Amino acid sequence: ITPGIEYEFRIDTVSSPSGISVYPNPLKFNKHQQLSFKSGQPIEAIKLFSVSGECIWEYYPPGKQYLTTISISALEEQISAGVYIYILESSGIKTGKLIIIP
Repeated sequence: ITPGIEYEFRIDTVSSPSGISVYPNPLKFNKHQQLSFKSGQPIEAIKLFSVSGECIWEYYPPGKQYLTTISISALEEQISAGVYIYILESSGIKTGKLIIIP
């Protein structure tokens, strides 16, 4: 990295050691239409928590889904830009970070 040069970093998919993929991460409300969670096991619930520990959004997908796609408009009404912790219940509890950019 050279001082004075501006760099742009982008992460399209974040895969955690627990086998969870979240795309896109970071998420931009004005750019992306959907948020996807993918797991090796059926997803039972997805919860988003603020860094202070408050549960601010929950989703319970119908049936046994390994890939759950959520409309951004469903999220935009309840959350704003920031860093969030997600908890995904899928044959146990798996956690990770989700970054939302305005």
